[in-house]
Amino acid sequence: PVQSGYYYLADNISLEEQWTIAEGVEIVLDLNGKTIESAKRAIGMNKASSLTITDSVGGGAILAKTEVKDNGMVINVNNAQAILNLYAGTLDGSGVTNGNNGAAINVSGSMYMYGGTVIGATAVSGANGGAVRISNENAKLELLGGTIHGGRADRGGAVFNNGTVQMSGGDITGGNADNGGAIYNAGTLNMSGGTITGGTVSGQGSAIY
Repeated sequence: PVQSGYYYLADNISLEEQWTIAEGVEIVLDLNGKTIESAKRAIGMNKASSLTITDSVGGGAILAKTEVKDNGMVINVNNAQAILNLYAGTLDGSGVTNGNNGAAINVSGSMYMYGGTVIGATAVSGANGGAVRISNENAKLELLGGTIHGGRADRGGAVFNNGTVQMSGGDITGGNADNGGAIYNAGTLNMSGGTITGGTVSGQGSAIY
């Protein structure tokens, strides 16, 4: 889809190229129990836009299976005015074997997570955020529900935060990292609810560094 609207997946989709959401477009996507799979980055949000993901049936997912070295190989929220809302479904980066920063989800705008699941990827040496990277001081993640599972990164097996993380619910489960098995916090982290479970580290902070 290239226009704003409410869309249901009627069948599984295999992407040959990245789906780029255009400036000013607001999309609500119901996965409807289906999958979107990409051998490159699945979705790019390079302009001011919004994407809301839900799954009325259950079992729906967006998957990237690639060795491409880049940020946010499942979804790259790569604009300060771009907004990603996740209510249900799985954003699966487990097939990304050579990701860069925010190997599954890279956020330079805003991400609001009310439910659903994010599964981390494997990032290259020197990269930050196996599942999610909050890339700069103006970017944010608000976690009210759902689960983020860590992958592998140097800093932040699950989440690398260089902006603001507001956590009032949901779960963050650590992955594998040098420092910060679950979260590597280089910004502002406010937690009033939810659960953070540590991962495996060779350095410091199995849960939070």
